[in-house]
Amino acid sequence: MTETGKHIVAAMGDGGYPQPPTRAVWFYPARSVGGQAARAKGHSRGWFGTAAFKPNACDVRVPGQTCDEFPFWSTDQAVDLTGQVASLKLVSTAESLPQANDINAFYGKCKVSDKTKFVVLPVKPWVEAGGPSFAFKLSGGGASLCMTPVAP
Repeated sequence: MTETGKHIVAAMGDGGYPQPPTRAVWFYPARSVGGQAARAKGHSRGWFGTAAFKPNACDVRVPGQTCDEFPFWSTDQAVDLTGQVASLKLVSTAESLPQANDINAFYGKCKVSDKTKFVVLPVKPWVEAGGPSFAFKLSGGGASLCMTPVAP
């Protein structure tokens, strides 16, 4: 998922401190099952297509592209819930389903329930090298991989 991975890296500071600095909160979201946090604030799944958020990076699409958003819809930071609008970027539609599968695999394998906080760490060299998604869980006893990287 080269394009979606690069989008997250860029949204989070492109390997440096997030710009604007207020995006630093995006490192620490909580899960929102079914996007309920955004829905409770009156947002629909296609929120970026509504007049309130236009113009944006997803206004002009060509076939084979989809709108990627970060923070994810399935977090308590979706849309503008952090006080700033989510980063939007057009990416290949072919990456949309694999990204959804990855985030859902993470939630399942790492037992991330509704309102559970987690950390997003976009590692620029890993993304640039095409590295697969992975996740680890921390506890008082150390760290363990709960979602091992699987090569495509």
